[in-house]
Order: sequence, then structure tokens, then C-alpha cells
Amino acid sequence: MLAKQVLAAMPKQETVEQIIERLNARIFDRARDNFTHITIDATDFVGFFLYKDKIAKYYSGEGFHVRDLDGTELLVSW
Repeated sequence: MLAKQVLAAMPKQETVEQIIERLNARIFDRARDNFTHITIDATDFVGFFLYKDKIAKYYSGEGFHVRDLDGTELLVSW
């Protein structure tokens, strides 16, 4: 019984497209405030380590500079 409650309370897994859409909104907000980068880490979405390479590849392909910071964060700059 408790296991079902714990599983129900866990955040749902987003698709890569949903994650990128949400990150894009954050990038536009930061750019509007004159920032030139964001860091993306495991606290930003469920499955960070699973999707980290796909997200880095997407932003690199879009012309952003992407660096992997010690395997736990991505630095995306423009």
C-alpha cells in the first residue's frame, strides 16, 4: 500500500521535447534579463542523466555553446 502512494507521489517523466520546450522558455527569460548562459542540472527535470547527451546535442545543433561540467551539469551559453 505504501509503495503505491510513494510511486504516485513521484514526478512523471517528461519527453525530451517537453523538457527542451521548458528549457527554451528559461533561456529566453535569461536572455531578456541580459544573462549569457544557463546551467542545466539534475534538479531541473527528471531523467537528467538519461537525456543529458540528447539535450547537449540539440543545443549544439541550434548554435549554442555547450559544455559538460564534470558530468553533473551542462553549461549552455550564447
